[in-house]
Amino acid sequence: MNAEIRKAFAAIRADEPLVAATRQKLLGRAPARLRRRLALRSSVLVMLAVCLLAASLVSVRIPVAAVSIDINPGIGLDVNLYNRVIAARGFNPAGQAIVAALALEDKSVRTAVGAVIAMAARQGYLAGDGSSLIALTTSADLVPARNQLAKAAEKAARQALDETGQPAEILSSHTALARVAQARELGISPGRMNLIEKLQELDPESETGDYLETDLASLMQRINQLKQQEREAEKATRDVDKENRRNDKANQGKGGNKP
Repeated sequence: MNAEIRKAFAAIRADEPLVAATRQKLLGRAPARLRRRLALRSSVLVMLAVCLLAASLVSVRIPVAAVSIDINPGIGLDVNLYNRVIAARGFNPAGQAIVAALALEDKSVRTAVGAVIAMAARQGYLAGDGSSLIALTTSADLVPARNQLAKAAEKAARQALDETGQPAEILSSHTALARVAQARELGISPGRMNLIEKLQELDPESETGDYLETDLASLMQRINQLKQQEREAEKATRDVDKENRRNDKANQGKGGNKP
């Protein structure tokens, strides 16, 4: 920039002292303008860095997914964008006791799920004959995130069962985040609510309140019984329809043989 100023003044015809004074004044201003530009750019970069840091800190505390673990203790985990637990709650006294005994916040989903199942096994909530049911329900609005979460939770559950030597059936399901809020209004997990609704589809006269504390294995057994009854009823209906068609065909044949 200094060379450009000198070059510009070389073509100006004026008193030499005036030219020298003006040139010196402009040369003195040039670094100041440059410093102001650099200061402005630095301020913008600092503000951008602060905004990015604030957004990162906020995203750590915002739940974008949830995992519920139902055995008979019911536990719900709120999960952030980084698949880490930001809040844990128990849906019944047994679940609340497990949450109080474990520091689950800021743990990865795999670590938290494994710790819950290991604690439930140690406290005797899993039957030794393998008849217990563990319902894992993942909730997220984005399908890829939900699938990734489900895989992590199920892998952690199986590893915890292997390490404790306790066999159990694992039932994995998915649901939207909106369902989590609905379930919590009832004081139950999304997984339990899903099972109760399946049961009510098969038995419309059943009441939600009748199954809020029922252990999941018994709840699933009742669902399977109702499904079996439904299949048997459908088969009986098909058999009756088949018999009726056979009789109709036989009667038509008899009618056609009359003189």
